[in-house]
Amino acid sequence: NKANELIARGLVTVCGQTIELKDIQPAQSVPGSYTVKSDSHFDIRVEFQSGKKLQKEIGYVTNGMDFHHEFVVTDTDIEIIDSKAKVQ
Repeated sequence: NKANELIARGLVTVCGQTIELKDIQPAQSVPGSYTVKSDSHFDIRVEFQSGKKLQKEIGYVTNGMDFHHEFVVTDTDIEIIDSKAKVQ
């Protein structure tokens, strides 16, 4: 969380699975995991403590690969800053 306020709730949906993350303080990072079941992209929804919301479809995963992505949330955007993949 590189925003200036607490992320009250974050939802990351990929491959039909939703990872829910709550109460992420500024400058804090939290992990989440999923199983790659098909080709998919990430649908990320963030709600800040103030009620402001961000939503973005970003990145992708491909069946048969093992992925590690790192996302950053700022006050105005959601970005991938690190993405690694290896064959399972």
